[in-house]
Amino acid sequence: MRVRSVIFLSVLMVLMTSKTHAIVINPMITEMDVLSGGVAQIVLTNNSTQQTPIEVNLRQLAFNHDGTFIAEESKEDRLMIFPPAAIIKPGKSQVFRLQWVGENQSLVSSQSYFLRFSQPSLIPSQGELSGIAVQIHYNAIIHVYSSALKPNVTLQVREDGSVVVVNKGKRYAYLNSLKFISKQVNSTIKPFSTHASGDSSYFDEHFLPPSSSIELEANEKLEPGEYQGYEM
Repeated sequence: MRVRSVIFLSVLMVLMTSKTHAIVINPMITEMDVLSGGVAQIVLTNNSTQQTPIEVNLRQLAFNHDGTFIAEESKEDRLMIFPPAAIIKPGKSQVFRLQWVGENQSLVSSQSYFLRFSQPSLIPSQGELSGIAVQIHYNAIIHVYSSALKPNVTLQVREDGSVVVVNKGKRYAYLNSLKFISKQVNSTIKPFSTHASGDSSYFDEHFLPPSSSIELEANEKLEPGEYQGYEM
């Protein structure tokens, strides 16, 4: 999976030791509309045989113009998480609640975060002769947006079949959720093309943050021209 597509997945690091440790996150990706209450919840389930301490922190995704990103320590005080820490017993679940407490008008563009659940160092219990002290991180993805903000996505197909997608809007979009229409060449591109053998995708899955531009692999099936994207 490319870096640009990593927003569809969360990095789940699993360490195999003498005992089994497993945390299940549901959902892995959360979208919060600040105009519709700005609340959400994520459930962590402990499938291990030990009680598991969990600490929570927020890391903001800072996107570059080409859609790549770095995860930075967040200074965001408008997105609250409760509780900030918990101990989950074996076979049990813990609900973590998210609440947007900022004013809706203050959100000038959509924001994306890693909600990081950290399992502190595992200290070998008394009687074990060996063990490894580690810290495990589990990441869920949070997209915060306002439904008043819109993406503005264009798609340029060059003569050689190469494709450039630009999002000039203030909200993120998913490439496979858009259809593209060109009045210039009187052509429409939908995310999937239908053939006798079934549907096939024109594009891989891509997350398009605000003010970003990505270049896709050449696709000779597409007619050259400029297309405007519309949410379906």
